[in-house]
Amino acid sequence: MLKNKQKTALWIYITLVVGIVGLLFIFGELKDAQKKYTSAKDRLYEFNTLLKDYEQLNAKVISIEKKIESTNALSALKVIEDIFSSVGLKDRLASIKPGIKKTHSKMLEENFEIKLDNADLNEIVNFLYKIENGNDSLIIRRFSMKKIFSDPSRFSITIDIAYVKKGDY
Repeated sequence: MLKNKQKTALWIYITLVVGIVGLLFIFGELKDAQKKYTSAKDRLYEFNTLLKDYEQLNAKVISIEKKIESTNALSALKVIEDIFSSVGLKDRLASIKPGIKKTHSKMLEENFEIKLDNADLNEIVNFLYKIENGNDSLIIRRFSMKKIFSDPSRFSITIDIAYVKKGDY
């Protein structure tokens, strides 16, 4: 039979073993919770990154839609010629070739190939700025630029432009 001191010591050892096992269990659960927290934090970071990308793209879409909504019913050729006139390039316009007209759910897209000869870099930049930041819904689809052999500071450019306007088509 165990003496009182031995019984007390046994209970203390059992309590310590149960306590240590309990602490190990709690630490294991804590480590698991920490992994879940880190995983959730990483997913939240990815979600916030995607949210920022979405908001930026949505802002671009809204600005393009506003641009299309504000487009008046002028013909695409008139709009393009007005831009060339405003930057002083109308006399250097080599050709404007109409392309394919496409309809997209209540929108009409008219495509044009424009060739411009003997323009300097500043005039080209001003022209591109007018297209990008003008009130009309012109979209640059393709752009190529070649130096003129006789004057390397002058360029010939070819631009494919799409003019988008809203309406029932």
